[in-house]
Amino acid sequence: MMVVDGCFIIELFRNYHPQTAPIERNDPSLHMPWVTLAIENDLLLLENQLPWCVLECLFNLTTTVHDQQGTPSLADLVLNFFDTTMLMTVPAKPNSRFETMHLLDLVRTSLLSPVADNDPDHTVWEVIPSVTDLLQSGVKFKVGNPQDILNVKFNKGVLEIPPIFLQENAESIFRNLIAFEQCDPECTHSITSYAVLLDNLINTGKDVDFLSREKIIVNVLSNEDISLFFNRLYHDAVVNSFSYTLLSRELNKYCRKPWNRRCATLKREYFNTPWSILSFIAALLILLFTFTQTLFAILSYN
Repeated sequence: MMVVDGCFIIELFRNYHPQTAPIERNDPSLHMPWVTLAIENDLLLLENQLPWCVLECLFNLTTTVHDQQGTPSLADLVLNFFDTTMLMTVPAKPNSRFETMHLLDLVRTSLLSPVADNDPDHTVWEVIPSVTDLLQSGVKFKVGNPQDILNVKFNKGVLEIPPIFLQENAESIFRNLIAFEQCDPECTHSITSYAVLLDNLINTGKDVDFLSREKIIVNVLSNEDISLFFNRLYHDAVVNSFSYTLLSRELNKYCRKPWNRRCATLKREYFNTPWSILSFIAALLILLFTFTQTLFAILSYN
């Protein structure tokens, strides 16, 4: 049964890659987008995973010497097929640092990156403030590297978040990736930590609306749906090692400084438009001229 399923999967992947696809697709089902989407979701279910060694063996057996010259690898075929369902806004690339176990594992490792968190204790962390709270404390947001989706950085008041693409099947992908991390004791909780991070950042539709305007969230869902999606995503999941402990500590430290919040309030309430800034400068100049005139009048009187 695994051989039959494996042959179907490999032929499917070859049919969707521009270098290996036949000139004409004889299977009418491949012309139906809803069928393709259903197959994509089914192949990424944790309970449906075939061992990678089986797929790789079948791939090698069905690849001729002529085909091996300049043709994509099995990993390239897989990521090309799942390109439209991935969470990244750019094509994913295989991560050679990890040994692949199955299709879901390949998708997971393609999202992984060495998150720059040097905190020795990953078991204790602070709740990260929401987007609204961070804005009130003067934190600025910036779009990060789209090739490094998990690498969220904070430096000098700027929170850098790579863009994430969310569509109808995003919840299914997230849940299966998290379930895989929960089942395998050798897996780091990178995707689970990322889900916790986004859940902390997003509390309401306003948070989603801001991230969407900043092009950090690219979505086809409503803002309220995305907010509920992240708020319930990792329930019942255990996070033994949080990948963003240092980030959470730095953000909370920044938000606890009264000066940052006061400066943000001042800018938001009084300097939110160019005209208000010009008015302030004009008033400051008038005050300076008045002070200078008064000073010269006093000096001349003496």
